[in-house]
Amino acid sequence: MAVKTIEEQYQKKSQIEHILLRPDTYIGSIEHETQSLYILDGARIAQKSINYVPGLFKIFDEVLVNAADNKIRDSNMSYVKVIIDSASCVISVENDGKGIPVAVHKTEKVYVPELIFGHLLTSSNYNDKEKKMTGGRNGYGAKLCNIFSSVFVVETRDKHLFYRQTFYDNMGRKDEPEIVDLRGKSDDEVCDITRCVFFKENKREKNKDVDSNGNGSSFNYVRESAKRAKKGAITSDFTRITFKPDLKKFNMSSLDADIIALLSKRVYDLSGTVKDISVFLNNREIKSKGFKSYCKLYFENADEHVFYHSVVNDRWEIVFSNSEDQFSQVSFVNSICTSKGGTHVNHVLDQIIEPIAEHIKKKEKGLTIKPFQIKSSIFIFINCLIENPSFDSQTKENLTLNPKKFGSKCVPIDDIIKQILRNGSFIEKIVGFARAKQSAQLKKTDGTKTTRLSGIPKLDDANMAGTRQSSKCTLILTEGDSAKALAVSGLSVVGRDFYGVFPLRGKLLNVREASHKQIMENSEINAIKKIVGLQHGKAYDDVASLRYGHIMIMTDQDHDGSHIKGLLINFLDHFFPSLLRIKSFLQVFITPIVRVSKKNAQGTIDFFTLPEFYKWQAETPGSEQYKIKYYKGLGTSTSADAKFYFSNLPKHVKNFDELTASDKELLNLAFNKKKADQRKSWLKNWAPGVFLDNSVPQISISDFVNKELILFSMADNIRSIPCLVDGFKPGQRKVLFSCFKRKLTQEVKVAQLAGYVSEHSAYHHGEASLCGTIINLAQNFVGSNNINLLSPNGQFGTRLQGGKDAASPRYLYTNLEKITRLIFRPEDDNILNYLSEDNITVEPEFYVPIIPMVLVNGPEGIGTGWSTTIPNYNVVDIIANIRKLMNNETQTNLVPFYKGFTGSITALPNERSSRRNNSNSSVDNDPINDSSTLNAINNNESTGFSMSNNTESNNNLGLGLLNNNETLNNINTDSITARYKVTGLYTINSDEVEIKELPVGMWTQTYKEFLETLVTDNTIKDFKEYHTENTVYFKLLGTTNITHNNIEKKLKLSTTISLNNLVCFDSKGFIKKYSSPSEIINEFYHIRLQFYSKRKEYLLKCLYEDLKKLENKVRFIKEIIEETLIIRKRKKCDIEQDLENRKYDMFEKSYDYLLNMPLLSLTLEKIQKLNQEKEEKNLQYNILRKKTNKDLWNDDLNEFEQFFLKENEAHTKMRKDEIKKEIRIN
Repeated sequence: MAVKTIEEQYQKKSQIEHILLRPDTYIGSIEHETQSLYILDGARIAQKSINYVPGLFKIFDEVLVNAADNKIRDSNMSYVKVIIDSASCVISVENDGKGIPVAVHKTEKVYVPELIFGHLLTSSNYNDKEKKMTGGRNGYGAKLCNIFSSVFVVETRDKHLFYRQTFYDNMGRKDEPEIVDLRGKSDDEVCDITRCVFFKENKREKNKDVDSNGNGSSFNYVRESAKRAKKGAITSDFTRITFKPDLKKFNMSSLDADIIALLSKRVYDLSGTVKDISVFLNNREIKSKGFKSYCKLYFENADEHVFYHSVVNDRWEIVFSNSEDQFSQVSFVNSICTSKGGTHVNHVLDQIIEPIAEHIKKKEKGLTIKPFQIKSSIFIFINCLIENPSFDSQTKENLTLNPKKFGSKCVPIDDIIKQILRNGSFIEKIVGFARAKQSAQLKKTDGTKTTRLSGIPKLDDANMAGTRQSSKCTLILTEGDSAKALAVSGLSVVGRDFYGVFPLRGKLLNVREASHKQIMENSEINAIKKIVGLQHGKAYDDVASLRYGHIMIMTDQDHDGSHIKGLLINFLDHFFPSLLRIKSFLQVFITPIVRVSKKNAQGTIDFFTLPEFYKWQAETPGSEQYKIKYYKGLGTSTSADAKFYFSNLPKHVKNFDELTASDKELLNLAFNKKKADQRKSWLKNWAPGVFLDNSVPQISISDFVNKELILFSMADNIRSIPCLVDGFKPGQRKVLFSCFKRKLTQEVKVAQLAGYVSEHSAYHHGEASLCGTIINLAQNFVGSNNINLLSPNGQFGTRLQGGKDAASPRYLYTNLEKITRLIFRPEDDNILNYLSEDNITVEPEFYVPIIPMVLVNGPEGIGTGWSTTIPNYNVVDIIANIRKLMNNETQTNLVPFYKGFTGSITALPNERSSRRNNSNSSVDNDPINDSSTLNAINNNESTGFSMSNNTESNNNLGLGLLNNNETLNNINTDSITARYKVTGLYTINSDEVEIKELPVGMWTQTYKEFLETLVTDNTIKDFKEYHTENTVYFKLLGTTNITHNNIEKKLKLSTTISLNNLVCFDSKGFIKKYSSPSEIINEFYHIRLQFYSKRKEYLLKCLYEDLKKLENKVRFIKEIIEETLIIRKRKKCDIEQDLENRKYDMFEKSYDYLLNMPLLSLTLEKIQKLNQEKEEKNLQYNILRKKTNKDLWNDDLNEFEQFFLKENEAHTKMRKDEIKKEIRIN
C-alpha cells in the first residue's frame, strides 16, 4: 500500500466543496433510508414506512420555508404555489408578497438576489438582537438547494423590476442576471416575461451541457393564467425558485413516489400553519384550510376522534386529539416541521399533562399515574412562532431553544384542558392503561398454596397451612407483638396445627385511598397475601386454593382497634370482595374492655364495649360494690386470661356475615375520601350510647360500620370539635379540671402541669400535645384568645409567628388567671356531671361558664366528615345579648372581634347562592381514610367518648333545648351576616405605604416573607421594619404601582371571615351546625339558665343542711350542759341510739358532725357563736330563695364585667403606651 503524501493527507477545500463532501453536517444524510414518516396518501396524511433520502427532502424544505417566511415579512402575501414534476424532476416554489430588492449591494457589489441565493453565509438573520420569527438563521438555507441542484433559477419582481438568474452545476456556474423594467409593458408582455422558462433556446445553444445529462427539452411554468394576469395581478411582487436536484448526489435517478408523497405533505403543512394564504400544489388549490382542518387529515376516520382546538394567542395554536397506541406529535416552528419535537412541545405538554394527572389523582384514589402514561395517549399538534429559534442541527428537526427565550408563552390553555377533562373516554383510557399495569405489578406480590413459607418475620405459621386441611386453618392477625404474645398463649389450649399468628405493625394501609406505590411497598399487605395465598384479581368461590380457610382479627377493644378491623375489611372488600361472601371466612376475636367481679363471690361479668358497661352500671343496684377492672388493651390481659378466652371460643369468636351490596356501600362511605358529605350525615345521625351487640354469634358488616367503626370517627370529632356549652375540646377541659383540682393559683412549669393532668384526668396520649394545649390556653397575642384562661409566664408565643415561636414547655410557667374562676364559677362545680375513666373521677361532661366561651376564643378544628371555624367575638357584646334575652328582647347581630386588633371588620352583603347551602364543614382529610395520619391524631387531644359516657344525665336535664327544626326566638334572622371583611391598617403616600396592622391570622413573619417576594419581582423596591412582638409596622418603599384600588389585593391586606362553618357538639352530644352566633347564644342561654336553677336548688339544699346542722349542734351542746344527754363513759353506739331517739338529724348517714366536735364546743360562748352563724345562714337562705335564676346570672355577669373592664382598660392603656413609644423611636 502506497504511503500518502502530506498533500494527500492534508487538504483544503472550498466551502462548496466541503458541503458536497460532507453533506451530513448541512442537509443530513444523502443515503437512502427507510423510516416511518408522515406523507401525503391520497386525500389524507398517513404515517407509512418509506424509502427516501433525507438530504433531498431538506433542500426542498429550505426553499419552502423561505416562501412561508415571507408571510412574516409581508402580511399581504396571499399564496404559495408549488409544482413537483416527476417527469422532468423539476420543482418550483413561488410566493407573492414583497419581492427581493432588485438592487446592487453596495458592500458586496452584487445584486441582492444573487447575494442571497448564490453566496454562502449570507443572511438577513445575523442580527441576534433583532427578534425574528422566520425559519432561516445560519446563512445556508436555500443556498444548500442551489449547491445540490444541477440547475437553480431565481426569479423575483421588485415593484417594476423583474429579475431572473440561473445557476448551474451545484452553484459552480451562473448566468448574469436578467433584469427587465416592466414599466410601459402590456399585460401580455409582462405575463410572457415573467413566465417561468426553465431552459431558453438561446441558452441551450450556448450551454449544450447545461443539464449535465445532455437533455435539451424545455420545461415551462406559467406564473399566472392570462385571465388573472389581465386583471391586474401582474402588478404585484413575487418570488419563484425553480430547481432541478442533482439526483446523482443522492444516488437517485428520478423523483420516486415516496419522495413526492413526502414533499407534497410538506406543501400541505403550509395550508394549515400559514394563516390567510392559499396553497397550490401542481396548480390545484389545497382545500384544507386552517390548522384544525389540517390536523384532521391525519386521521382516517376523523369524525370518530375528538379535536380540541385552542388559538392561545397570535403566536400559539394547539389541536389536541387522542392517540390510539403511542404518543404522537406534529409541530411547527415558524413553518419548520419539527418532526422530532423539542422544547416547544415539552412546554405545551407539561401544561396539559400535569392538570390531567391531578384530575385523575383526585378522581381515582390509589392510582399512580405517571406522565408517560398520559403522554402515550396524546396526539398533539402545535403551530407556533418562536423568536430566533435554535435547533440541534441544520436539519432543524428538534427545537432546543430554552422556553424562556421563546418571546411568548403558550398560556393560558385552560379552555383546552377543560375540554380534555370532560372527555370521559380519554380519561378512562389512561386510567385503564394504568390499572392494567398496576394489576400486573400487584400479581408479582401474590401468594401461592405452599406448605412451607419462609422469609416473613414474626409469622407463626399453622402446621397444616397449605396442606389438604388448609381450609380448617385460621390465621390470627393481631394488633402488634403484645397481642401476638396473648394469642400464642391461647394456642396452648387449641394447639398450633390449625392456627397461625401474624402481628400487624400499626394501622393497615387504607388501600382505597393509597397510591399504587404505597400498596406495592406495603410489607403488611404483601405478607398477608403470601401467608393466605391470595392472588390478585382472582374471584374466589371457596378457600380450596388458599393456605388458610379463615382470617381472624384480634385487636384492642378501643377505637383504634375498631379502625384496624375496618381497614382490614376494607382491604378485602377492595381487592378480594369474593372472600367476604364465603361464610365464616372473616372472623373477629373479641376480648373484654371491662371486667367486674363482686367481692368474696365467684364469677365475673365481661363487657366488650364501654356503653354496654355504662348501661349495666346505671341499671344495676349496688354496682359500686363490684370490683371493676379496665382492660386498656390486649396487653392488659394475662396468659391465664388468654387461656380462658381460647377455652371458650364461641363466646370470643364472632363470624362476619356474608358481604352484601349495602355493606359495600357503607365501606365505601367510611373509607372513600370523596364521601365526606355523606360521612357528615352518617355521623350527624349517630346517637350516643349505641354499641355493637357482641352477644350474637354473627355480626353483619353494616352493623360493624354503623355501631363500632363509627365510634372511631366520633372520637376524632370529639377531639377536634368543641362543645357549645363550655367551648372546650376534651384536652382543654381536662387541663381546666386539673387546674381547678390543684387550685393552681401559684405558677408551675407547663411540663409539670402536663404530667399532673395526665395523672389526674386519665389523659391517654402524648404529653407534647398536652403541653401545646396548655400553651394555647395561655396565649394572648392578637389573633389568639380574647380571654386567656391561664397566665403566660414566659415566652408563650407572639403574633410574629402566630404562637409557633413559643419556648419549650420546660421553660414556661403558668397558673390560673383570676378571671377564669369568674367565668367558671366554683358554685357550679357540684352540679356538673363528672365522668369516670379508669375507675377514677375525671373532668365533667362539660363546664357551664357564665358566658358562651365558644364565641370568645374562636375554636377551630378538623374532624372526620366535619370541621369547625368559629370567629372571636367581643365579650361585652355577648353579655349585652344575654341580657337582651333575659328581657325577652331581640339580640343584636354580633360582629367578630379580636382583642388588640386595630384594623377594621365590616359586614359583607349576604350571598344568596347555592354555595351557602353547601356545608363547608365537610372535610376530605378524614383520619378514618388515612392511616398515615393516625399517629398524629393519637398524640392530639383525645379522651375517648367523654360526652357519651353518661348520656342519660343529658336526657334528664329537662332543658327544653331547641332542636334543628325549631324556630329560633329572639334572633334577628333578617340581619344575620354570613361574611365579614377583615382589613389591616395602612396609609398610602406618594411612593410609600405604611402598614400598621395586618388582617387577623396573617402573622408578621409570614407577611415579611411575602414582602420579600414583592421585592424580588419588583412590585416594590424595598421595605423597612419597625414593629415589636405585639405591634406591626412595615414601611414599603417604591410603591408607585400600589393604589387605593389595588392595595388590599396586591399587598394582601384584607381577608374574609365566613360564618358558614359554626359547628359544635350540643349539650346532648350531637354534632350541630349553627347559622349564626346569635343562635349559639340562644341555645347557650337556655342551658345556662337551667343550670342556674340547678345551682340555686343545690345551694338552698346546702344552706338548709347547714341550718339543720347548726340547730342540732346548739341543741346537742345545751343538752350536754344541762345533762339531759349523757355522753360520758358510754359506748358510741348507745349515744347514737339516744340521738336517733331524740330525733337528731343524720348527715351522710352519721352523727359524726356532732360527736366529733371538740371539747371546747361545750360552752355557752360556742352556743352563742353557733346561733350567730345560724342567723347568717338563715339570712343567706332567705336572700337566695327570693332570687330568680336570672338574678343569680346577673350577679355573676356584673362581677365578671366589672373585673373584665378594669383589666381591659389596663391592657388598652399598656397598648397605647407601647404604640407611643414605638412612634417616638421611629
